Amino acid sequence: MPFANRHVRDRIKRVLLAGGVPPCGICGIDHLDLDAPQYSPNAIVVDHIVPTSEGGRDSLENSRLAGFRCNNRRNKYEGIEGVVKRPPGFNF
Repeated sequence: MPFANRHVRDRIKRVLLAGGVPPCGICGIDHLDLDAPQYSPNAIVVDHIVPTSEGGRDSLENSRLAGFRCNNRRNKYEGIEGVVKRPPGFNF
C-alpha cells in the first residue's frame, strides 16, 4: 500500500539517501539509480518493511529504499521477517 502522504514519503526518502545510495533493501544488489525515470526497474522507491495492511506505519523505522521492480514483485514473496523468497525467474 502506498504512503498515505507523499510529503512523508519524500521526507523519509531524503533521510535514507543522506548517506548515499545504498543497495536495494529487498534483493541486496547494488542496482539503484538516483537518475532513473520514475517507473524504470532501477528507480529508487521507499518501501514499507512491514506492510501497512499488516499494521506497519508510515515511519522512518518501517522504511527502506528499494528498486521499483523489486518492490512491485516482493508482495507475496517476502515475509514480514524480511526473508527474501525470490519468485521463479526473478533475476537482474
